[in-house]
Amino acid sequence: MVSVPKMIAERAPHLPTNRPHFWSSFVSTWNEVEPPYGQAWYGDLFRTMSYDLEWLARLLIVNAKKEADGSRQLWALSGRIDNPVWREKVRQHAIDESRHAKFYIAMLELAFPDAASGEQFRKLRAISPGYKSSDPSPAGSSTSDISLLDEIIQMNIGEVRTLINQMLMRPVLDVIAPAENRRKLLALIDELGEDELAHVSYTADLIEEMHQVGDVDQIMLDRLQEFSEITCKEVGVSEAGHSPEFA
Repeated sequence: MVSVPKMIAERAPHLPTNRPHFWSSFVSTWNEVEPPYGQAWYGDLFRTMSYDLEWLARLLIVNAKKEADGSRQLWALSGRIDNPVWREKVRQHAIDESRHAKFYIAMLELAFPDAASGEQFRKLRAISPGYKSSDPSPAGSSTSDISLLDEIIQMNIGEVRTLINQMLMRPVLDVIAPAENRRKLLALIDELGEDELAHVSYTADLIEEMHQVGDVDQIMLDRLQEFSEITCKEVGVSEAGHSPEFA
């Protein structure tokens, strides 16, 4: 089993020292729940499934769609945040996720260049909502601080899970991609990883600032348990016809 807090501390050493309230909740919660994506069987299952290259190609499309959906949700959420600094951070996150949807399709094209026609790849890239910094901010009814804290904690957990999935994906794509495409493909997935770490970091900042709004320990515990249950269902291979998702 991998210690997720230890892994995050190694990759983002500023978090344990600069965000004490967040880090205390993060460590206690992740050590108590021990989610599937910190356990050996999860990585073993991913590597086993990766022998099916069609599954792996579909997984990249699934990831693109989830990034696109997440981008739209974040974009809408940003319009409900009154604090202008927090609103802009979430808005930028939405723009990042929009770009990530295109990254996954680019990775698909680099790893499996013959999987689709140029026109089909073009249509897949259109999965992304294509948000840009110049786009006008959305508008919506204000969300409460406690609801926002809950959303931010869920985002933090989701970004950690996505980072772990990308870490599992990287060596597999390195092996199966055509040699001439590997450098570009690995650069894309490494950029994705750096973005996920940045998202873990900024959501940690917001949780630290908002730690008096609600019971961070309890919310984080409840949400991590929910994420773990959802993940177990997503990768549950006992159901007939079910393909595990690592997204």
